[in-house]
Amino acid sequence: ELEHKGPIPMGGIIAIEASLDESRYAAVRAVNLPDGRTVTTIAFVVDTIGELYDRLAEAAADPAVRFAMSPTIDALCPPNLERRRVVVGYAELGKLTPVVRDLINLLHTGETMLAEHVQRAVAVKTQNTLVLSSQRSPGPIELARCMVWAAGMVARPAQTGRPMIVTV
Repeated sequence: ELEHKGPIPMGGIIAIEASLDESRYAAVRAVNLPDGRTVTTIAFVVDTIGELYDRLAEAAADPAVRFAMSPTIDALCPPNLERRRVVVGYAELGKLTPVVRDLINLLHTGETMLAEHVQRAVAVKTQNTLVLSSQRSPGPIELARCMVWAAGMVARPAQTGRPMIVTV
């Protein structure tokens, strides 16, 4: 019932991660809808570095898109994306997994592969937080991890207006 069938606005966050054996690169895009809900969709799944660069170039054509990259992907980051990207890893997964789990209005676009990765993902408690464990999950979950990073980052309220300076 949370499948979104309407148009998806431009922009948002594209989170990218390599599979455990680094034979595949997966990305999920999350964006806020005008009604305040967040929608997630597979941005791409590719098998080679060349395809990864092509997809990054296509995504970068939208100036409103920002990128969240695992350290493996960040090492391959094209120089023109350096100001639009942030490195995400296990620590961010620990911070954002509970946030995304609690997003009641998290929508998706119904891709089977994303659903399979989310269903396979095993959440484990570690250091007083909840993370998705690639080791405990019975198959690939990189799209689920990307969804957590992307949705968690766009769920943060945007700063609006100008900074306020208060003098006493």
